[in-house]
Amino acid sequence: MKLETYQKWQIFIFAISYLCIAGRHSCLEGWFMVKSDVNDDLNFSGTWLGAMDSTYLFCYAIGNYISGVLGDLFPIHIVVPSGMILGSLCYFIIVFLGYANYGNPYIFVILFGMIGFSLSTVWPCTVSLMGHWFSRKNTGKILGLWSSNSQVGNILGAQMATIILSLLNSSWEIVIIVTTIFLLSIGVIFFFTVKERPDSKWLQNQQVLLDEEKDNSSQEQPSLSFIQAWMLPRVAVYALTYACVKLLNYSMLMWLPFILDKHINVNKNLIGAMANLYDIGGLVGGFIFGWITDRLGYRAPTICSMLLGALPIFGIIQLMTPSTWWMFFFITFLLGCLVSASDNLISGAVAIDLGRGESSIGKDENAVAKVTGIIDGTGALGAASGQIFIGYLSDIDWSFLFAFMLLVNICAVSLLVKYAITDTRRLKKERKNSS
Repeated sequence: MKLETYQKWQIFIFAISYLCIAGRHSCLEGWFMVKSDVNDDLNFSGTWLGAMDSTYLFCYAIGNYISGVLGDLFPIHIVVPSGMILGSLCYFIIVFLGYANYGNPYIFVILFGMIGFSLSTVWPCTVSLMGHWFSRKNTGKILGLWSSNSQVGNILGAQMATIILSLLNSSWEIVIIVTTIFLLSIGVIFFFTVKERPDSKWLQNQQVLLDEEKDNSSQEQPSLSFIQAWMLPRVAVYALTYACVKLLNYSMLMWLPFILDKHINVNKNLIGAMANLYDIGGLVGGFIFGWITDRLGYRAPTICSMLLGALPIFGIIQLMTPSTWWMFFFITFLLGCLVSASDNLISGAVAIDLGRGESSIGKDENAVAKVTGIIDGTGALGAASGQIFIGYLSDIDWSFLFAFMLLVNICAVSLLVKYAITDTRRLKKERKNSS
């Protein structure tokens, strides 16, 4: 493959896979932004809203484990859009129920479970796709930038919701329709355009000029089983750490707009801005800290430091009152830089490193989708396990939610600190030997 052709395909793969995740998150953020409106129209309690979120995440988690296997067995250009189309159909059913004023919470819980299962195909398969097209050298920086897809999707969803609800004074159903059409369109484009590997049949007669394409031995290796992927070095610990980090991240995404509206009485336009600041922080932090991990050659010390930095911020939130609502402008941005960016690094760069076997003795790119599914699936399980509890806490006192998040943050640091110390010692030893 000629260098120019390869680079053009890299840009396209980066863009289309980026938009897939952005589309999924724009739909989610659109729902999070209209929660209070749904609560007013259909009289769902905080506990029921938490049950919907929890069911979505539980099914998303189970789906990630399955999708990781499917991504290794079947063409990615079929697996990903199939899930996106089915998820879009479920969103359209929610819109229909909204217009019909049919507020049966059990039906909504089932639909969100189906959405979670359907859209679980997107992340592990697109991360695997990125692993096929980009080498290890700049994984942290590239994946740090690429993983901002979730933040950009959240920003798009929040802005769509703000414009539709506040400026156009339309209903919450219109928000779901607009974001779902965006998701569906990207899925269709993905199906007709994506090439899974640079050495696929369509390109096999081209001249190979890049080093990362020279070694095709990984394609000849037998695919690891699901259990073997769990046994790869550090996979289990990072999966458990990500369970805590994803719980923190999704709690901010799912409940921050609701709390600001119902308990802090912030204007809806400002709520959208605050939600965007969290996502912008994740985008900025993901790129900067991803670049740092590339420079260091190790991920754990940086990620652990980021999570340590978030601890005092969750403590400060406990002191917040409605009169100090303006402080959320700073707090949400900082938490985005630390928590959301940690989420990006673990689910992106770390997952690819572990899936390739680069934390041990060799490479096995066949495991990338499985390991990504394991890490993201376990993260979703962690996030799901806390959502009903968080919904219950929000009905009692919103400050309890952030106290709970502080405890979860401590657990994440405790899990990762061993590897952070080990890698820091290795880094010091390497620098000492090189000097």
